[in-house]
Amino acid sequence: MDRWPRGVAALGRSVRRMTQVIDVRRHRTDVDRPALGEHERILIHESMADGEEYVGTNCALYLRSATRTDVAWHRIGWAEVSAVEWARTTRTMTLQLWPDKDQASASLRLVVKDRSRVPEFTTERTAACLITTRHVSVSTTCTATVRAQRDPECGEIAWRVHLEGACDHDDPVLGAAIDDTLAELATQLGC
Repeated sequence: MDRWPRGVAALGRSVRRMTQVIDVRRHRTDVDRPALGEHERILIHESMADGEEYVGTNCALYLRSATRTDVAWHRIGWAEVSAVEWARTTRTMTLQLWPDKDQASASLRLVVKDRSRVPEFTTERTAACLITTRHVSVSTTCTATVRAQRDPECGEIAWRVHLEGACDHDDPVLGAAIDDTLAELATQLGC
């Protein structure tokens, strides 16, 4: 016979089980999670509907195949994402990444589980990096989208310029116009 009333004894057993679950989560090995930077912390960890495993931190998104845990984590910094598109009906989230130096852009498509927090989390983290986006005319035939983003890991501001229209990337006059535009925007923003 318990010394405690039935309800209190059952509560004690539940607390012990919860403590065991917390201890298991607390003692995960480093194999279960990506190697993080010094000031980086995990904010969300989910498995995706398409078999990917997702870890979101204050600085980046990490992905790897849930079935192939021997494969290294793929890291995408929040400042590398130019846009997040979410299709609720298909539960598909597409990350548009900034173009590389050859102006070739890439995208990453993820299928998430029903009621996943991943789309909202990713949208919020990407938006938190954004300082400003401006569309400017740099010549009569060329416009540019200029975006300033703060890297959450180091705090540095990255200026991204995406040229649109008939632009000669090697034109020194165009380069000077872009430099002037960046300097003007940095002064306006106090950066």
